[in-house]
Amino acid sequence: MHGIARFCVSIAYEEDSEIKAGVVYEPIKEELFCAEKGRGAFLNGVRIKHSEQKNLDRALVTVGIPVSAYEIRGKIMDALKSLILEVNSIRIFGAAALQLAEVAAGRIDGDIGFALSPWDVAAGWILVEEAGGVITDEMGGNNILKGTIISGTPYVQKFLLDFVQKNVI
Repeated sequence: MHGIARFCVSIAYEEDSEIKAGVVYEPIKEELFCAEKGRGAFLNGVRIKHSEQKNLDRALVTVGIPVSAYEIRGKIMDALKSLILEVNSIRIFGAAALQLAEVAAGRIDGDIGFALSPWDVAAGWILVEEAGGVITDEMGGNNILKGTIISGTPYVQKFLLDFVQKNVI
């Protein structure tokens, strides 16, 4: 979009209503993130794990606001004004699947994605879980493929979930 090279290919395998495997490929850096249920998450064949960040004032948080969330973007932006005072940095990159892969790899400490489609999150979901991170819907459940998601380290994800529930929903 607009000539900015922030994109990926994201593929997930679902069986019996459960995501069993996922792959996210970032072609510019030639990074292949993959995970299989119960087998861990990997980046270019090397096992990855979520960050261990527990200090919010050092946490890097990403936020995704796709076109489908524009009707609530004013509310989201108002909430972000207070969130920026709690964490080290907030970034809005785009490419939800890639952000989830980077949560799994420990590059991003927490991520909030609003009004996402199943193809935006299916592969990233299993990557985050297999890397030891936490991902939920906005109610704290596992209705992950239906819209808003919150992911990250166990500590940062809990904080972000509480924040979204208090300030956006």
